[in-house]
Amino acid sequence: MKKKKDTTWRALAVTVAIFLLVPVPLALYSSGVDWIFIGRQGVPKEFWITYLFQLALLVGGLTVFKVRERFSSTDSGKISENRPSGR
Repeated sequence: MKKKKDTTWRALAVTVAIFLLVPVPLALYSSGVDWIFIGRQGVPKEFWITYLFQLALLVGGLTVFKVRERFSSTDSGKISENRPSGR
């Protein structure tokens, strides 16, 4: 049981890491990379705005996809039950 729990936490950690890393390339592109060598105080607003906007788009898009998937699978089952067989 402990092995399964460890696997679940590891999968959750990997998923969170992927969600946090996906928006980074475009955010770096939009803000430039010179500030990386300056430190935390040099992080431009463009980086944070682009990063948070992309993160919101990613999470929002996946949420819409899952909601549509849930409703379409529920609706398609009901429709197929009510259709005549055609024979």
